[in-house]
Amino acid sequence: MSDRRITCPDCGDDVYSDCLCSCKIAGVGARRAAQPSILEEAGSLVNGDRAVSYGDPAALYGMVAQVMTTLGVPMTTVDAIVFNKVQKLCRQRITPKRDNLVDDAGYTELQARVEGL
Repeated sequence: MSDRRITCPDCGDDVYSDCLCSCKIAGVGARRAAQPSILEEAGSLVNGDRAVSYGDPAALYGMVAQVMTTLGVPMTTVDAIVFNKVQKLCRQRITPKRDNLVDDAGYTELQARVEGL
């Protein structure tokens, strides 16, 4: 078995290059049908677990912006959210994964809320 792990482009599973991921075993169509869309998943996170864990996004990212500004990197609340989006997009460029896209969609929703859009 290879020690090199890859990400399946169909389902996002991390697998060894000479093994089959779960979508190949079950069939790609079956795996995709059972999975919520990226927007649905992001919505369930920002309106569920993450909302409970982290509270108001304006307060959280306002705090991040204050800390960064104190450290000499002037930043607004929206800048703090956009920074997280940029990080996820860079990670997606390096290693494409569904999680990066889900989180980017979630950050976009938070940004819209903070901006009142």
